[in-house]
Amino acid sequence: MTMCVENIKIVLRPLEEEKDLLFLQYLYDTTRHWEMVQIQQAENWTTGEIIAFLINQFTLQHRQYMDNYPKAEHHIIECNSLPIGRLYVETQKHEIRIIDIALVPEYQQQGIGGRLIQRALKRGENLGLPVSIHVENNNPAMTLYQRLGFKKIDEVGIYHLMRWHPDDRESDSFDAA
Repeated sequence: MTMCVENIKIVLRPLEEEKDLLFLQYLYDTTRHWEMVQIQQAENWTTGEIIAFLINQFTLQHRQYMDNYPKAEHHIIECNSLPIGRLYVETQKHEIRIIDIALVPEYQQQGIGGRLIQRALKRGENLGLPVSIHVENNNPAMTLYQRLGFKKIDEVGIYHLMRWHPDDRESDSFDAA
């Protein structure tokens, strides 16, 4: 899939584990940056301890995604042939699950994630399926999901399970991609 967001060409390509693993580790590290700064200040972790923690946590998360969602579409998001993020989506019998969407900081807040989510919503609308995603309660993207019509339906620990349903769609809350 190719799309343009304000003259930025975005391409989704299938994940190639051997080729993309280092990028995925880097992406994971950037999504945990502020958390690691806080831990380093509060717990006095060394840089080595933080690196070891991030490698371990990324490895566990990556394996969990690959093992628990083998039928999912695992995509690398590219801009001008450079990897800038990941999008993992699985179309299930009763819903479309956005397993994960993440962008490196330089490409956040540019409408890229929103347009990709809108495409998932359009697919859900076409198939008559709800779209769901787990979101950390302090994730700044929460306002985007709410603006797109996602509603909190459950809470598990620090995560909110949010769901968009095509029957609940308001005509002015969805800008079809």
